[in-house]
Amino acid sequence: PGNPGYGEERVRAWASRCDALHANSLLLLEEIRPFHERVRYCPNGVDPEFWHRYRDRPDQRVTFAHVGKPKARKGYPLVSLTSLRLDVPLLTCYRTAHNALPPSHLRELYNDAHVQIVFSDKDGTPCVGLEAAACENAIVSNHIGNMKEVLGAGRCGVLIERTPEALESAMVWCRDHPEDVVAMGEEARRVILREWTWEIQAEHVRKLWREVLS
Repeated sequence: PGNPGYGEERVRAWASRCDALHANSLLLLEEIRPFHERVRYCPNGVDPEFWHRYRDRPDQRVTFAHVGKPKARKGYPLVSLTSLRLDVPLLTCYRTAHNALPPSHLRELYNDAHVQIVFSDKDGTPCVGLEAAACENAIVSNHIGNMKEVLGAGRCGVLIERTPEALESAMVWCRDHPEDVVAMGEEARRVILREWTWEIQAEHVRKLWREVLS
């Protein structure tokens, strides 16, 4: 819904084949409610034992990270161009499924960074947001997927509109408030442990399966 690649008729036809639908964010939940009478909220989680901070950052300047496919829909190249204009450090990993790097590479990147940027217009759950938060990165994100839920649970990031001006303003604020950024990252980790581990989120999936199979 709302995506040019998926018209309402196509979504309705797909939904009619299902006994139930699940949405991995509250935003998506509201979008698909009109298409099925049985829609349940099953958010994704993250493994905080793997995704964690295990060393200090090598650069004490506020360092940004941006991870995803090298496509405009994910914020490429706008994030890179903004970092160049502001002269702030930016770590990137622009890959697809065909040349993906192992998770340990991303964990290393998150450990180098202070702030993870999510700037996508197509995402159910930006997994990089959860992974980076678990590694004590503050999050700068537009209103996409479950990012509003994560950022609304504590002072662990900045929620922005998906505009170049909003992105630049958020990056400038982070650059100029390094102590606040570190505190946000620490709070992000606490939010993950409190609400977004797979152990916690699996209960939503269990409830869905029990309901469908009963």
